[in-house]
Amino acid sequence: MADAVHLLAAAAWTGALAHLVLVLLAAPALRSVDAVPVRRYAELALPTVLVVLATGVLTALAEFRSLSAVLDTGYGRTLLVKSGLVAGALCFALASRLFALPRNPGVDVPLLRRLTVPELGLVAAVLAAAGLLVNLAPPRNTPAEIIDLRSLAPIDWDTILTSVQKTGRLVVVDVAHRTCSAASEIAATVVEKAFWNLKAQIERVTTPDTHIPFSPPLVKQLFPNKDDIVAAARRTLSARQP
Repeated sequence: MADAVHLLAAAAWTGALAHLVLVLLAAPALRSVDAVPVRRYAELALPTVLVVLATGVLTALAEFRSLSAVLDTGYGRTLLVKSGLVAGALCFALASRLFALPRNPGVDVPLLRRLTVPELGLVAAVLAAAGLLVNLAPPRNTPAEIIDLRSLAPIDWDTILTSVQKTGRLVVVDVAHRTCSAASEIAATVVEKAFWNLKAQIERVTTPDTHIPFSPPLVKQLFPNKDDIVAAARRTLSARQP
């Protein structure tokens, strides 16, 4: 919900600023213009920027569990830069409302232009930072539940399904081949019985569907290892919930 409000407020702010820029470009040689469209922008810009900033803070609080996760990751540092840019744009929006919009029919165009151009630059920088955030996985300090199955027949479905309902994610590790393996059966059953609890696709870490070589070093490279498991866990954690 916070993400949707954040996007709507950002779109309203950007659209209103674009309209204001068009109004100023239409009167490059004038000292004043009609205050109605400018005042409408001022009335819209300040609350929308505040909403963008507030919803961004709420999203950050949901994403991060500690301050170190903000300072030590690329996602966190980029988010800090974006927040600073939004705060700067908020200052310019406030200045436009206080100083460029006196209580008279006209608006001081040169002053408003000097305030609007930096704000427009900050908006462009915010959009660039948002584009970078889309390509960066947010850090998650999520505890993992490890289920070590003692048998496959019978299999403890209650424990598996309860864990999926709690976490919304599943990584199955199996040294057998990917096709017709226990990992395939577990993944299929979880989709049948707990599909609506899943927040990301199921990850299977298995031996590839190929023959087992005679060389022990090759066998070691073929079987799942800790790097494969960590990569699978990161993929399922970085998947964004629809």
